[in-house]
Amino acid sequence: MPTIKVDVEHALNQEIATERVKGLLNSLKADYGDMIKDLKESWTGNNASFSFKVMGMSVTGNLLVTSAKVSFDGQIPFTAVPFKKTIENKIREEAIKLLA
Repeated sequence: MPTIKVDVEHALNQEIATERVKGLLNSLKADYGDMIKDLKESWTGNNASFSFKVMGMSVTGNLLVTSAKVSFDGQIPFTAVPFKKTIENKIREEAIKLLA
């Protein structure tokens, strides 16, 4: 499966950054609820696994919050490759807003 990778640096305390990032997927769902369905998110400390469907296509991956950055790694179906940059850009934009 094709992958998406987004890293966003921050200057926050790791715990604060983690709390803010916990809202990232819900923020994307709120903005794009007509396209994002079946959102599942499971956190263990500063690491999360997630899955959701966007326009009927499954996306899965992991979020990791460190003291310096947030890393979003995911897998998308081949049919979503034309939207890869758009997906990465939206995730980056939302993460930057949350970590500001």
